[in-house]
Amino acid sequence: MKAPRWMGLMAALLALGGGTGCPAEPVQCLGGGAPPQRPEARVFGVGKEVAFDVLADLVRACNADGVVRAPESVTVEVKDPENRPVPATAVLDPGGRLATIRFTGTVEGRHHVIVSFAPVGSLHQFGVFIVKDRRGEPELARVPFSPSCLNLDRTTRGTWVCGNQAWRESDTEPQSLSTRPVTTAVAGDVVWTVDGDTVRRYVDTGVGALEPAGTAPYPPGANPPGSTYPGPHARLATPDELALLSDSLLHRYTFTEAGGLATGPTAGWGRSGDTRYFGNDSVGGVLVRAGPRLLVVGLIQDPRTFETRAQACPFQPGTAGGYVSVPGEACHDLPGEPVGYEEGVVWTRTFDTSSSVLLETLRRFAVTGDRLVETGALSLEGQLVSFPTALRPGPSLPYLGAMGAVGAYVALRWNPENGRVELELGPSPTGLESPHIHEHFIWVVARDGSGLAVYPRSSTR
Repeated sequence: MKAPRWMGLMAALLALGGGTGCPAEPVQCLGGGAPPQRPEARVFGVGKEVAFDVLADLVRACNADGVVRAPESVTVEVKDPENRPVPATAVLDPGGRLATIRFTGTVEGRHHVIVSFAPVGSLHQFGVFIVKDRRGEPELARVPFSPSCLNLDRTTRGTWVCGNQAWRESDTEPQSLSTRPVTTAVAGDVVWTVDGDTVRRYVDTGVGALEPAGTAPYPPGANPPGSTYPGPHARLATPDELALLSDSLLHRYTFTEAGGLATGPTAGWGRSGDTRYFGNDSVGGVLVRAGPRLLVVGLIQDPRTFETRAQACPFQPGTAGGYVSVPGEACHDLPGEPVGYEEGVVWTRTFDTSSSVLLETLRRFAVTGDRLVETGALSLEGQLVSFPTALRPGPSLPYLGAMGAVGAYVALRWNPENGRVELELGPSPTGLESPHIHEHFIWVVARDGSGLAVYPRSSTR
């Protein structure tokens, strides 16, 4: 009964590429070996010493007499993202079972590490992420909103907005925008809300409360009664326009000083029952602006292969005032499942299931002309996994962490200087709080219960 189990273990280890072994040795020598090490979240701050342990592969380190041998020496080689050597040391522990690796990464990005044990113990190759470390960064602001705040933004005049509340730092109490849950979108000094069956427009004048500046109905039946997640799937705003995506319709509201708030005709955006839902709150699609057009980005299932993929479908303003599908122009595909979006950008994730470790890759698509084009990708190499968030409240990105482990969270970061998707250790009081990573800000619940600790993202206005 034991032989099949060990044969399965051997096959798994060979698939991991741990180095050469001794397959001709008797099976019983395997009993003294150590199990293969699990991928760890090897993420360290730039300019700080990196230190971690690597276990030797002793399962195949077999003598003819069935005694497991131990490594006698170890070497390490580290290359930075530009394939330049990085000074590093490897010290073997007295028992020869593991080596401690140390080096200092002076540039951000993935570093390639090769650890070689001899005469047994195998060769190990993996990536180490050297990233910007923001864990000790001062707060940008402390806002008195509840932990249930799922979309935090700020007008250009400095008023913070979340759900049904607005708060200026000079105020003693937040302003209530409604007695019911509210979906908001901030565009400059204009705040749009979807308050049940009413769309409302507010203006921040810089003093006092937000001033009402128009209302219009949100169509009855836009979301079926009893929906688990009421309200629009997505919204996209400018100071004078609000686009809303409901279960099957694309709505458009426009504002002029002369005519006030007007409602345009709706357009159907569903894809013949092929639509699949994504995100933590069953979103059918998100909206991204591409010049005068809107792209409705959803998830569909191929009827032939049953594989799912993202798809971006173009809409443009029609003569009657609503959005219409662009005639003669097909939707274009994006590999993977959407896990986040922000202004002009959609993030997806794909999985490689060909190895024994589930490998996840995050991909960034940015608006180029009137399409979404892949601009960068980052493989998490089994060390990290993404945790998608709710997308219905507003633009949001997943945060990253090690599965089943407690540790600092990691945020995605686009570096326009080198055109790479990078990582950063997220800002927070202790480095351990689960974050909200949105279009302009990152925030965590303050440990003292006084509200939300807010930090900027690189795109913060």
